[in-house]
Amino acid sequence: MKAYREEIEIAIQNLLTNGFCIENTMESEKHFGDTIITLTGKISKLQFLSDRGQLFVSIAERSSSTWQDLRDALDNIGAQHPAGPWPSAIDAVQAIQEHRNELSLS
Repeated sequence: MKAYREEIEIAIQNLLTNGFCIENTMESEKHFGDTIITLTGKISKLQFLSDRGQLFVSIAERSSSTWQDLRDALDNIGAQHPAGPWPSAIDAVQAIQEHRNELSLS
């Protein structure tokens, strides 16, 4: 289902114009359109995962193979966010942009 991938691709446009680039995209039509899009920036990377229509976002240092859920990273800096999977890719990107400095994405 290309809808999941397209939703993420539309939402990340501002990240792409502000220093991130797409490192990898994987999509599986056989698995309900599950999609993974990985972005790389100068010092960090982001991963957007749509699994059966639920959206999860992870963050890592660029040189690390250890990912942290974006919600946990936001909890660590005391930022508010909705519970459960992200309602949309746009909501996740807005949280990333709002807390870019605290998340060490700049």
